[in-house]
Amino acid sequence: MLGQKQRLAKIPLNDAVQKVGQRSQLYKTMFPKYSRIQKGDVLKVIKEGASYHSPSFLLKVLKNPVKTTLFAVIISKKTAKTAVSRNKNKRRVREAFKKQIKSIPQGYFYIIMLKKDLSKNLFQDIENEAKELLIKVGK
Repeated sequence: MLGQKQRLAKIPLNDAVQKVGQRSQLYKTMFPKYSRIQKGDVLKVIKEGASYHSPSFLLKVLKNPVKTTLFAVIISKKTAKTAVSRNKNKRRVREAFKKQIKSIPQGYFYIIMLKKDLSKNLFQDIENEAKELLIKVGK
């Protein structure tokens, strides 16, 4: 009897994504593993990084000596009480910043901290605020 991974290994990637269903959709909203900040670097970026503010976000930016661009999204329990709302906020913010990836200066660590719960905001508003914040960073 073949396990699910073995069965999916024999199926072309596009078909495999459809077979797995919603779980695979989750991975499409995440930053790829190679573009996520390691836990040890998060504290360094928070302490030493430059800060950029908007009404909903605090963006910490620090030059990466390896010249790769890495991201993290942080939301506290104080901001959004339930894990469901924290995860929803993270997914929406990740997607908003992913859409702006071409305008982001490369070779930096970026930590995006949420100041308030955005689960009731329109995605377009989040996207516009992310765009405005990245314009500040680019200056």
